Amino acid sequence: MNIKLLKLLNRDSRTSVKDLSAMLGIPEADVRTEIEEMEREGIIRGYKAVIDWERFDDANVSAIIELKVTPKAGLRRSPPRSCAIPKSSRSISCRACTT
Repeated sequence: MNIKLLKLLNRDSRTSVKDLSAMLGIPEADVRTEIEEMEREGIIRGYKAVIDWERFDDANVSAIIELKVTPKAGLRRSPPRSCAIPKSSRSISCRACTT
């Protein structure tokens, strides 16, 4: 296993075998073979695109929501707690929630 190859692929998985070969100083066939072996062994589990959603205007939605809650008589007030919003590419942040 070639750790330098893994680091290069981790930095940019779209680097061509030809370029990887030149960077590592080993034949293209060896680079291709190493990549295939690491894929078979599960060391390389896949390739993904890293997207800068902030540069894609249509993907961003901002909202300011203000709620005014009047507690019912006899109920004690709970202290503020953090929101339980699942982390996803669609949720941005929750600064404070109260109950």
